[in-house]
Amino acid sequence: MSRNYEAAICKKLRNLQNTQGSIQKTSRALLKNKHLAKDIVKLWFKEFRAAPDGQKLAFLHLANDIIQNGLSSAPQFAKLFEPVLSPAFRETARLPSNGIRSAIAHLLIVWADRQVYPRAFLRQLRSICQTSAAQADSALDPESVVDASPFAFSFTSALINASALSCQTRQRPQQQQPPFSVAGDPTPDAIATGGDSTPGSTPGRRNLSVFREELQRGLQLDAIKVVKTSELIKELEALQSTPSGDAATRQTISEFPTEVSDVQSAKKLVEFDKLKAEQLLEQVRGALNQLDAYNRLLDEEMSQRTNLGLSLPAYRSFLQEEIRQTRALIEVGTF
Repeated sequence: MSRNYEAAICKKLRNLQNTQGSIQKTSRALLKNKHLAKDIVKLWFKEFRAAPDGQKLAFLHLANDIIQNGLSSAPQFAKLFEPVLSPAFRETARLPSNGIRSAIAHLLIVWADRQVYPRAFLRQLRSICQTSAAQADSALDPESVVDASPFAFSFTSALINASALSCQTRQRPQQQQPPFSVAGDPTPDAIATGGDSTPGSTPGRRNLSVFREELQRGLQLDAIKVVKTSELIKELEALQSTPSGDAATRQTISEFPTEVSDVQSAKKLVEFDKLKAEQLLEQVRGALNQLDAYNRLLDEEMSQRTNLGLSLPAYRSFLQEEIRQTRALIEVGTF
């Protein structure tokens, strides 16, 4: 993807409005470049996370329009969007607006009705929304909490009601399509086959798994504050001498008397010699204190290694971005 096209997509997403015209216009523009589906979904998610709360529902409606209109011509979008829908729905459902939450619930029912995604995945999204909304409401004043959760519904009951409503609608003269819908429900066969048998049009399981991992790494790296080089060096030096490499402590632990860890031997000793039993009790207490202290040090070391395991990729990503920006400045002659 060229930098100019990336900038154009970002501009469209940042100017996105929750209107049928804005949604459909942006959706058509993105669907024309289905060969860049992976990059488009990444940009969508990046801009979604940066978008203000009032714009997040528009992003979900845009994803819906792209997914449904691309079921036949660009089925890869449905698969590529799947990994980012959970965090997107979670973040949007936490907003204390009954209107927004009802719109999300309606979107789930529409996807179930049109078999856009498996029912199990949609139930997972509904559960995520329920939890996110409940957690957000628990932090609010009781008077400001949204009354009833729109996510407390049964897909089966909702689809039965939708089917009955659809029968009534068919008996009436055809009217204009509601906002953010597509012309006609997709058939199960079209969804199952993807509607496009062109080789390479739909990402395989392995590619989708790699894409999920890339997104997850991106989420982790974005949450990590890039440390200074000097601090990173200190963290690396601190791990040069670690508890797990302390041979002396390990030797001391290995030299504990057998009775300390052998219950049967300790039991025999206690039964026949009270003095030795008391001595053994002191040894056990001493060994327990040593082990507790050693385990705390090991836990601290594990925490340091985990943090470093996130800091290093974040630092590397930061340097790569700095290099990319510097090269861009050199290319345009402004460096």
